[in-house]
Amino acid sequence: MAVDLRERLTALTLLLRREMSDRFAVSVVQAQVLRTLAAEGPQRLVDLVREQGTSQPSMTVLVDRLERRGWAERHADPADRRAVRVSITAAGVRVLDKVLAVRTGLLDRRLAALSTSDRHAIEAALPALERLENHWRAELAAEQPSRRQDRAS
Repeated sequence: MAVDLRERLTALTLLLRREMSDRFAVSVVQAQVLRTLAAEGPQRLVDLVREQGTSQPSMTVLVDRLERRGWAERHADPADRRAVRVSITAAGVRVLDKVLAVRTGLLDRRLAALSTSDRHAIEAALPALERLENHWRAELAAEQPSRRQDRAS
């Protein structure tokens, strides 16, 4: 089952990315970072790195691009004078809203082409997929301190 799920998720993600890249000059990672900022508020760069599973230099470049486009901005972190927090701007919220609306429309259109029973089967699987996501996130959060120690060794 894990192989089949992996294959379906990978294929669907690539198809959605392909259609989105034809419509927007917003990369998937840029949209994900904007979504994180909109949902969770200002974030430290290191937290965005951890959330996206990327490197610090890559995230710095990405945030630089978001800033140049007016979609995000850096602010001093009141808890740590050496650090900055990144927040989404009003323009970033507008872009994110458009991206999410188009993604939803693409999925709606594709789902509408399926049979009623297939749509019901997908809908019935959503709670289990959400539990899988939540369990996975909890495991990763619990592993974070030990991962940092492993890297420091």
